[in-house]
Amino acid sequence: SLKYENAIVIKADGSVYVVLGGESSVNTTVVGDLTGAYITHNHPKNETEFSFSNEDINSFIDSKLTYLKGLDYKYEYELSRDLFESDDFPEEWKNTENSKHGFQLLKVSEMGLKYRRFKKWQT
Repeated sequence: SLKYENAIVIKADGSVYVVLGGESSVNTTVVGDLTGAYITHNHPKNETEFSFSNEDINSFIDSKLTYLKGLDYKYEYELSRDLFESDDFPEEWKNTENSKHGFQLLKVSEMGLKYRRFKKWQT
């Protein structure tokens, strides 16, 4: 429900950081080298595309992350090098919620990365 992005970074050495961001991004590089890091971050309701942004995926690759998690008010999505298997391509990929998801799934699979998305548990 936040109107801005935040991230939690767990670096390869085990150190943990909370990084505060803006309305549409969070700069995790402020904590230094992210090689092998695990990062989770939110996408505000007004900024979400129900998947990772292109900037998220580029950051994952450029920073040599091991794991990236994003979440919004409806979905959680994960990107890794080899921690799990990717989703199957969504049948109805042209609808609003699945279009970015389908595009990102194709994009990262061509790079040999793993990507999946699932609905958040709702009360």
